[in-house]
Amino acid sequence: MKVDEKLAQVYEPILPSLEKVEEEILKRLTIDYDFPLKKYIAMGKRLRPASLLFMARAYSGFERDAIVLATAIELVHASSLIHDDIVDEAQYRRDNLALNYRFGNSVAVLAGDFVFSRAIMATNELRNPDIMDVFLSSVLVMVEGEFLEEILKFEDRLKEDFYYKVIYKKTASLFEASFTLGALWRGLDKEMLDVARKIGYSFGMAYQIIDDCEDLFSDTDSDIDLEKITLPVIGALINSDDHVKISLDMGLDELRKFVFDNKGYDYALKKSRFFIETGKKLVDKLPDPDVIENLGKFFDYLDYKREKVLENVTSPSV
Repeated sequence: MKVDEKLAQVYEPILPSLEKVEEEILKRLTIDYDFPLKKYIAMGKRLRPASLLFMARAYSGFERDAIVLATAIELVHASSLIHDDIVDEAQYRRDNLALNYRFGNSVAVLAGDFVFSRAIMATNELRNPDIMDVFLSSVLVMVEGEFLEEILKFEDRLKEDFYYKVIYKKTASLFEASFTLGALWRGLDKEMLDVARKIGYSFGMAYQIIDDCEDLFSDTDSDIDLEKITLPVIGALINSDDHVKISLDMGLDELRKFVFDNKGYDYALKKSRFFIETGKKLVDKLPDPDVIENLGKFFDYLDYKREKVLENVTSPSV
């Protein structure tokens, strides 16, 4: 697990359970060969298992089924990243060489399949059809999102509604599942399950928008080369004069300047703020004061990340 000081403070109430999740991940990724899969998976922030644990009130580390579920959620996420890197022909993942770049696509495909299989096996251990239904449904939506992103025409990538559809399927759907599974594990009623799902949606949408803003001025960003247009670019287009166009032959510095000059970051981060506020209002509907407090801080962390992006954005030169 790799988290900053701010996130470590947020995680404090569930730290014993998160440590158990780390142990489960390492145990389930054991293979009879010297391969750095565990090291690769260990670099994550654990946002999705944390979402489940907060909603489940799994604080002590002794809630076995919740630990297994949180592990499965993280393994699904990890497997999707491995496959993403193959599709994107990525060289780096979290400042390290991506598995596909280091070992080739064949090994990376098999590694991703292995991690995903471990996730399915972990969930199946619980022998709960409702849990399995939520879990597998979210996986299907994620795959649909990956597929949609690859087949979209370039002109459709520039449309805000398509952007939201893709990030919902690719990212927010798994956060929906994480919060919903935590609520299911606790035995909350149907109304609260729906609230948990909507909280996950809001968290996931806000998170991905902020992440896309961070990526656009990251040294390792390659989204424009891959024709993956994100909300700060779309926002800049909306704010710009009609004659301004985005094209695939634009350099990254030129694109960054266009986004900065036309307040694309402001547009995108305002949208993320909307999702954060919506999520916090939904959190207030939950029955437990401690869960309300802890999830409120979880959303505050997203707001902190949003503000850091605004602080760090400076005018690029072309």
